[in-house]
Amino acid sequence: MFDGPLQLDLDPAERRARLRLARSPRIGPITFHEALQHFGSARAACATLATVSDAVIAQEEKTLAAAGGRFLVLGDPAYPSSLAALADAPPVLSAIGDPGLPARPTLALVGAREASMAGRRFAGELAATLGAAGFVIASGLARGTDTAAHEAALATGTIAVLAGGIDQIYPPQNASLYSRIAAQGLLLSESSHGAPSIARAFPPPQPHRVGTVGRGDRDRSGCPFGLPDHGAKGRRTGSRGLCGARFTHGPPPCRLQ
Repeated sequence: MFDGPLQLDLDPAERRARLRLARSPRIGPITFHEALQHFGSARAACATLATVSDAVIAQEEKTLAAAGGRFLVLGDPAYPSSLAALADAPPVLSAIGDPGLPARPTLALVGAREASMAGRRFAGELAATLGAAGFVIASGLARGTDTAAHEAALATGTIAVLAGGIDQIYPPQNASLYSRIAAQGLLLSESSHGAPSIARAFPPPQPHRVGTVGRGDRDRSGCPFGLPDHGAKGRRTGSRGLCGARFTHGPPPCRLQ
C-alpha cells in the first residue's frame, strides 16, 4: 500500500486536468499526447474539449484510496520512468502496492493460459531465479504461466498489469493472488475503475511497440527490459500483448521452449 504524502512535480491544477482529460470518452494515450502538444497543457485542453467533471475524478480517486491505492499521473515522480519514455505512455495509472518496484530492472514473463504442468513449473523456476538475481517479474495475472510467474516472484518483487480496472480480478480464481500482490508487490492498470476485462482490452502482440525507446535511451535509463514469451506458440495472448507491448520495452520477445 502507499504510505506517506504524495509528492508532485506537476502543478496540482495541471495534474487534475490530466486526470480529467485522460478519463474522458474517446481520449486514449495517443489522443491525450496530441492534445497536450496542440493545446500546450491539459488545463488548456480541458478548457476547450468536452471532458469529464472534477467530481468524476474525485469519486474514482476516493474509491481507489479506499482500496489502498492512488493515481500515478504522467509527470509524477513515482510514475514509472520506463513508461514515461514511450511516445504513447499511459497518461494515468491506477496503482496498489509498492510504488518503488518499477524503478528496479523488470522483466515480463508471460505465456499460455493453458500451460502444461511442466510449463508452469518451468515458468515458476525461471521467475524465482530471475527474482533472486534482482529482477522484478511483471505479468498479467492470467491463468497458467502468468500465475506461476507471479507466485514464484512474490518474495522478490512482482507487478501484475491488469487489462480492466484495478478492481477487476480476472480470472476470479486468482482473487487470493491478487490480494497477495497488492500486499507484497504492485498492481497496475491504465483503465478506469470498474472497467471490465473484455477481449478488446487485451491487445494482440505488437512488436513495433516493444523497443519504442532507442537502445541508447534504454541504456542511459538503466532499465534494460526483456520479454521471455513462454508457451504462447504464436497465439494471441492477452498478457503477452499487454505486458510485452504496453508495459515493457527492450528487445523483441524471445520464446522459451
